[in-house]
Amino acid sequence: MTALVFIEHENGAIRQPSRSAIAALAKLGDVHVLLAGTDLSAAATAAASIAGVAKVLT
Repeated sequence: MTALVFIEHENGAIRQPSRSAIAALAKLGDVHVLLAGTDLSAAATAAASIAGVAKVLT
């Protein structure tokens, strides 16, 4: 199963509630994350480094 999660970020960092959601969903399968906003390069890099994240969409 693949899950798509809209995650929260602030100043290039992924917020803890989003990290918790990713960790829980990763137990079920691949996780694709969606980031919205401007200047997403740091947040996208941070999201890609989280265990269980298979794809980052911006």
